[in-house]
Amino acid sequence: MREYLLLYFGPTVLLLVSGAVYFLIFPGSFDPELTTLQEMLAASGKQGGIALSVLTIQVLIFAVIGPVVNIIPTMGEELGWRGYLLPKLRVFFSDRAALLLSGAIWGIWHLPVIVMGHNYGTDYWGYPWLGILAMTIFCVVLGIIEGYMSIKLQSAVPAAMIHSSVNAGVGFPIYLLKGSYNPLLGPAITGLVGGLSFIVLAAVLFLKSNKKEALL
Repeated sequence: MREYLLLYFGPTVLLLVSGAVYFLIFPGSFDPELTTLQEMLAASGKQGGIALSVLTIQVLIFAVIGPVVNIIPTMGEELGWRGYLLPKLRVFFSDRAALLLSGAIWGIWHLPVIVMGHNYGTDYWGYPWLGILAMTIFCVVLGIIEGYMSIKLQSAVPAAMIHSSVNAGVGFPIYLLKGSYNPLLGPAITGLVGGLSFIVLAAVLFLKSNKKEALL
């Protein structure tokens, strides 16, 4: 029960921490006026002055429904990645190697959409190769977290819950952004700085992943 409570609310905490870390490192990018969100609200015919209230409500809603709002599509994916591929790799490799390999394969699988501009756009230096590299790193990081919890709880459901939360909240830091930015760094968690809290957690879990447990 405790593990599932962590799965339910943990990703929200990590996403908020990730955003905070990014703006602490790049304080000039932080927009306390929420100009981006105000413009979006104004374009939809709503008052821009309610931006903070809207953002707060969105965060609260995300914390409650994030782990389940995308659960059907993410379960479809995770039955393949963490439900099939990961246990197959664990037959031939150590848990650590299996986590790294499954995450890397997951990242490379995104190659076509990264080339099309998904997550990072197309106007960054090093396009598309640095985008492919950044996405692969992100998938390895997230794959370690999802894989560790799936192995521990002997189910692909934890991976699907984490995946659902990430998909629901990945763009929140953009609302707090002003000026130009490098998408390879953040503020979204798919950036190397924006995803620091996930990277730290993945490193901790990777070091702990040395026991063989069955993944159903």
